[in-house]
Amino acid sequence: MKSKLLSAYIEFLKFQREIAQANKINVFLNATDICLLEEIALHDAATDALTVTGAMALSKIGSPATLHRHLAKLRRHGLVEVSSVQGDTRVKRLTLSAVSVKYFESLSDAMLKAVKTL
Repeated sequence: MKSKLLSAYIEFLKFQREIAQANKINVFLNATDICLLEEIALHDAATDALTVTGAMALSKIGSPATLHRHLAKLRRHGLVEVSSVQGDTRVKRLTLSAVSVKYFESLSDAMLKAVKTL
């Protein structure tokens, strides 16, 4: 017999897949892209925007070359925005685009729906 918590999490995963398919996220993003996007979201939410240099140092996700390629992919698909730090144009901050914010808000709604199944 499955626990209620496991059932709720499975429901969330189903909702997550539906959202990804509806937004075509699963078409062009892989697990590495999602991990990187989530790291950017965590930093963005903490008002401590991740820099490109900081992203390149996320060795738990991949090598700097791999991360650079995936970051370019996120930018190309309009999921991440890059801005210069005032006073130092060499430092580039990564923030979520409106598209990414909408995607994460949809995931939050899915989480709430899944919790209601408890």
